[in-house]
Amino acid sequence: MIIDPEEAEVVRQIYRLLVEERMSLRQITNYLNQSQAKMPARSGRWLISHVRLIVTNPAYMGRARGNYRSCRLPQQRRKELSQVKTLNR
Repeated sequence: MIIDPEEAEVVRQIYRLLVEERMSLRQITNYLNQSQAKMPARSGRWLISHVRLIVTNPAYMGRARGNYRSCRLPQQRRKELSQVKTLNR
């Protein structure tokens, strides 16, 4: 993941407003639109949903999510399952 310094500053500002200034998501959205902060791609203005996605996304909180969806071997092999089915008949 490549971090854009300008976007990172906006994210820091969002968290500062949320935690230190105790602003609501609506207040943060209004603040970002008034200050003309760098907006999300393809959007003309900041929306509450944009701010909510940033605030609730674990990646922005510094929690790594590498290999989140990993492959696990089944508890039983297919061959074992087919043997169980034939024994039940």
